Amino acid sequence: MIDNQNSRQDAKDAGERLVSAHASEDPFAAAFKATRMPMLITDPRQPDNPIIFCNKAFCTLTGYEVGELIGRNCRLLQGPQTDPDAVTKLRDAVASQKDIAVDILNYRKDGSKFWNALFVSPVRDVSGAVIYFFASQLDFTNIKSKEAELARARHIAEEEV
Repeated sequence: MIDNQNSRQDAKDAGERLVSAHASEDPFAAAFKATRMPMLITDPRQPDNPIIFCNKAFCTLTGYEVGELIGRNCRLLQGPQTDPDAVTKLRDAVASQKDIAVDILNYRKDGSKFWNALFVSPVRDVSGAVIYFFASQLDFTNIKSKEAELARARHIAEEEV
């Protein structure tokens, strides 16, 4: 339990260093915080690549508070119906330090599901070493629902013909 608390504190400290390195007048930092697009940053230099920073939109999407997310791996959003192939693609991209875009079924804190268009990119320092991963999400559950309705309607129409 102490190791877990230390890891979460390390992640919190890393996030605070990242935020303090970008002055409040930094337009990119301000945009990251203010955007309605859910975003987060993880630190692959720490054990289990924990979340070190997330914006309010990410908290709104997932139902978690910032303090519940910092220091944890993003896999906390996975659940019983999350596609293992999507998870493998995501893990492989992170391990090989490459960009990835993947659609994945995730779960909110309350257990409700949402379809997540997930975009993950490595962030490199001047020497080319990966120091962070940046992720943005787009909830496209409504689009998936409309696609399912359309498929059902087509199926019914085909049966009537």
